[in-house]
Amino acid sequence: MMAIANPFKLRLRKLSLQQALVAPFLLQIILATGFAGALALYNGQRAVRSLALDLSSEATTNIENHLIDFADQPHTFLQITQAAIATGQLDISNFEALQRYFYRVVRLEDSVRTMYYGDETGQFVLVTQNEDDALSYRITSETAPTREIYQLDDNGERQTLLRTDIYDPRMRPWYESARASNGPTWSPIYYFAAQPVRGVTPTIPIRDSSGRLEGVLAVDITLSQLNDFLTELQIGERGEAIILERSGSVVASSQADTFPQIAEGETPTPFSISDSSDSCMQAVEDHLLNEFGSYAAIDTFQGLIRDSGGESYYVQVDSMKGDLGLDWLMIVAIPSSDLTGALGRSIRDTLALFLVALVLAIVFGNATARWMARPIHELSSVARKMAVGGPNALDLAVPHSAIAELEILSTSVEGLATQLRGTIDRLATTNVELEHRVQQRTATLEAAERHMRVVFSAMTEVILMFDRDGRYTHITSSDPSSPISPPEELLRIHLQHLIGDDDGDRCLAAIQAAIDRDETTDLEYELEIDGQQRCFSGRISPAGATTALLVARDTTEHKHAEIALRQSEEKFAAAFKSSSSPVAIVAVRSSKFLEVNDSFLSICGFEREAAIGRTAKELGLWHRDLTRREIFRRLKTDGVVRNLEVEFKQRSGDTRTLLLSANLIELSGELCVLYVGNDITERQQTQDALQQAEAKYRSIFEQALEGIFQVAPEGQPIGVNPALAAMYGYDSPEQMMASVENVHQQLYVDTLQSQQLLQQLATDFAVEAYESEVRHRDGNTFWVSENWRAVLDSSGQLLYYVGTVEDITTRKVMEQELRFHAFHDPLTGLPNRSLFNDRLGRAIERSKRRLSEQYAVLFLDLDRFKSVNDTLGHAAGDRLLRTIAQRLQQCVRSGDTVSRLGGDEFTILLDDLDATVSIQQTAERILTAAMEPVAIGDRQLSTSTSIGIAIGNPRYNSPAEILRDADAAMYAAKTGGRNRYEIFDRTKHRFARPQDRVAHSAITHQQFH
Repeated sequence: MMAIANPFKLRLRKLSLQQALVAPFLLQIILATGFAGALALYNGQRAVRSLALDLSSEATTNIENHLIDFADQPHTFLQITQAAIATGQLDISNFEALQRYFYRVVRLEDSVRTMYYGDETGQFVLVTQNEDDALSYRITSETAPTREIYQLDDNGERQTLLRTDIYDPRMRPWYESARASNGPTWSPIYYFAAQPVRGVTPTIPIRDSSGRLEGVLAVDITLSQLNDFLTELQIGERGEAIILERSGSVVASSQADTFPQIAEGETPTPFSISDSSDSCMQAVEDHLLNEFGSYAAIDTFQGLIRDSGGESYYVQVDSMKGDLGLDWLMIVAIPSSDLTGALGRSIRDTLALFLVALVLAIVFGNATARWMARPIHELSSVARKMAVGGPNALDLAVPHSAIAELEILSTSVEGLATQLRGTIDRLATTNVELEHRVQQRTATLEAAERHMRVVFSAMTEVILMFDRDGRYTHITSSDPSSPISPPEELLRIHLQHLIGDDDGDRCLAAIQAAIDRDETTDLEYELEIDGQQRCFSGRISPAGATTALLVARDTTEHKHAEIALRQSEEKFAAAFKSSSSPVAIVAVRSSKFLEVNDSFLSICGFEREAAIGRTAKELGLWHRDLTRREIFRRLKTDGVVRNLEVEFKQRSGDTRTLLLSANLIELSGELCVLYVGNDITERQQTQDALQQAEAKYRSIFEQALEGIFQVAPEGQPIGVNPALAAMYGYDSPEQMMASVENVHQQLYVDTLQSQQLLQQLATDFAVEAYESEVRHRDGNTFWVSENWRAVLDSSGQLLYYVGTVEDITTRKVMEQELRFHAFHDPLTGLPNRSLFNDRLGRAIERSKRRLSEQYAVLFLDLDRFKSVNDTLGHAAGDRLLRTIAQRLQQCVRSGDTVSRLGGDEFTILLDDLDATVSIQQTAERILTAAMEPVAIGDRQLSTSTSIGIAIGNPRYNSPAEILRDADAAMYAAKTGGRNRYEIFDRTKHRFARPQDRVAHSAITHQQFH
């Protein structure tokens, strides 16, 4: 215990008294500040976790919304195309029409760049839009299985056959996935045939009425579009996002460049996160697979993951499941270091407060302890001078004190000084001896250094020592990356065994010349090292009577760089000369043209000899002198000029308008400007003409009394005049366009009318006097007459629709009233004789086409109705007729027709019957309902009716024939006592009684008392 305590006491004695007094104050400050810092750190970490959850949730929401749009838009176009095929507007057997339709789609829609169709016979048509032009891939019955690839002109017509290859669409993944589906679906992710690009294909199978597959419609979507979206997505400062299939294959990544690239000729295969060099996503994959076992088991996940480098990431995983089979995982990882800025500032503030408190504690503690430690200070000062002042300082006078403890300390210091003086004398003698030994060792090292300096003074890269026979005797390299083989493998080996006969003979001759004649020789040779051919340049020089020295440098990379530079210059020269845009190179110092291409000479009108070596000012090319100064001002500030509109004078004096771009380049050590132009003169003139025409049209448009509109192909209004806005109840055109997003869905009461209108426009490009019912802003409806016309561009592509609108509500109301009165009884509102005969005639025709459909006609007459009119008046008779009409409608089905022929006669058409019993039940209900009393004034009036029934059969050819028989049966019922029904029997030409009823031809009567 004493052995442990004594060293501790010795360490305590090294503290000054003043420090010992200050230490308690410092301890209190450190404890208080440490607690505050820990609390600040804890709160900061909670804020960081909350911020990480918000950022990752926002990122996954943005990705999911983008994926929904990514999944819905292509299928929308496929479903529109499927509808056009189903309605006969598009013929899938007409590949010319399909090509033109696909061309219009890919030109107008940025989200659809490739659209195609393949059928069960192996025929195929595809149109794809590249950056510069459009291509068509076709396989017909004449060319199968060879696919022909054509370049298309601006009208979508085939021009040049570019190449052919062997292709069977039925064997591709997109066709196989559609064949196994009954509706819209997605293919698996695969590599496209035209180029090794990863993508996915939305498809729709086209089937005939029997369900047999005829072909497949498809749209190609490259996954690079998702890569670009994820790359542009802002997720903190260094956040990452990745989309995976449930199998673990990567769909898209914000760090796509970390995945391996496909080499030319290499078979493309799907890749996973483990194929990436990104340590963050590799750590995420390891954690998820360890926790869940597979990606198929993951629905959501949130947590903190650390990669192999110690970096921490906040990770969120969500699933995205589409309606058509997409099932992907979205992973977002945010480095914790991106979110700890606020936490770092809090820690720095805490440390700053800690330091301030510490300084104040030291100041006040030091002042308190100073007056307590002053008696000891003088003694410690003398002791310090003795320690650092050398031997002479040991003679300093040691102060004494009346304090007993300090006096003991002073005596001890004096004794220590005496002992130190003796020790210093002994050390001086020892130092003289050591200096003598050091001088001897230094002389030996200097001799060795001179020898090494001679060897390394000639060394550049590799030094090889050879004897006269060409064997390696010594190898030295100053470059650790040099590909020279290990020296122990080359020593005593003949150089011809490694270099080869020709180069070896030359090297051996140079070695012997250096040894025999002291000649120095420069040479180049090639050497195969680790299976690669390496190039060397070296110098052989004499190194003694029997050896020669070869100093060699590896020049392989330099040789390769020279070859690459030469190839790059050849490619640039070819692109420069063949460019369709005018291109010129001008020296900055002299402003003279160093080189121009044929397009430049064509547009300016000069010969090459006249342009080279002269300036643009000498040729008179700039329309304004300020143009060149403006270009050089932008080059000086921005380093580049892009699409600067300038006026350019030709040799003939005509002025052209160019979009000019310029870059600074260096050619043969001289600073130059590379100019590239684009002639937009015709486009500028067209724009001016359009502006004038638009101003004229705008005046007519605003002042017109009838409604005028412009509608985009998608249905969005892009222009309405004040008259049209007022017609629909809006205060201004701007308010209407802001409120209506799709006129076909929001304005038309019957969407079928809108679809018919669009179909007619697609066929005829114009529709006149099209009447439809539309919605007012207040919810009411009104009728309009519209004129539509499709506006196309020069290539026949649809731009928008224009037309006029007229309110015809008043006319439509009058027409409807006239039509109702023409076919309905004005007293009861029932169909009149004309409408009843029309419906009865259609029932007769249907029964002739389909014998299973039966119908019947009931002819009714009110019993003793004339007495009602005579005794109570015509008003009472009219009231009775209206009441009977309402009861008759309640006794039949909604599809049956109740009609008033005139007076007290009614007819009923029972259509689509199942059996004769239903006719009898209907007649019985009518008889019962007619007998119920009717309140007329203060009297209760009862009546009855007689019914004649004629059952339809194929012999009836007109309504008059069956009405005749029903009328005859009705009179038979009246003759039989009224308030009954009779069924006409054509086979017996009489009216049977109940005992004579046989099968469906029997005549049935029923007496009501």
